[in-house]
This record gives sequence, C-alpha cells and structure tokens, in this order.
Amino acid sequence: MTLHPSQLALLHALYALARDGRRPTLAQLARRAKLTPLTALEALGALRAQGLTQSSALRLTLPGLALAVATSARGRSLRLAAA
Repeated sequence: MTLHPSQLALLHALYALARDGRRPTLAQLARRAKLTPLTALEALGALRAQGLTQSSALRLTLPGLALAVATSARGRSLRLAAA
C-alpha cells in the first residue's frame, strides 16, 4: 500500500490525537498534519476509501492504527539512524 505524503501526515495526526485521548475536528487534524483543510479533507477521503479511517467519525480503523504505528516506528528508526 502506498500513501501520498499528505495521507501519511493525516494518518499520523489522527494517531497522535487519539493517543492523547482526543476526538479531533478536521481543522485540528489539518493543523497537526500541517495541511490545508481542503488537502486534509481530500486525504481523509482517500484514507477512508482504503479502509484506514472510519467513515462515520474522524477515527482510525484497526488497519489504519496498525499502519500508523508501523510507519511511526519506522520513521523514528530512520531519524535515529540519520542522527
């Protein structure tokens, strides 16, 4: 599965906000992902189409959560290796 950078940013923003126990608004997600609201909405639609977010709420599905965790860990590993 290949995600566009904006989709990956939104996936990570959803994951981070969920870990903080918050149910985000689209505006909060866009700010957290450093996207415009329109780009965040488009990315959210693409994530929904791939079954990574719930269609009824701004929440990750189980496959979305697994991908967010996996790519977050890989990103940390890559950043640590580069340091």
